[in-house]
Amino acid sequence: MSGQIPCPDCGGIIVFDAHALLRGETFACAGCGASLGLARESVATVANAMAKLDALRKPGDGRRAPG
Repeated sequence: MSGQIPCPDCGGIIVFDAHALLRGETFACAGCGASLGLARESVATVANAMAKLDALRKPGDGRRAPG
């Protein structure tokens, strides 16, 4: 699941993959080099939230994630 957020340093865009974040990868802003990563203590919380979102997005169950 890919996404993008504004860089907190320069306002540029940081493109990331949420599953890669859970594996410990970091992503950098192309504009200034600031990096985005997930704190080790947040991995379980984020993984749980992503699993719930993935379950909502599964085709055929009649439900869709908002957005």
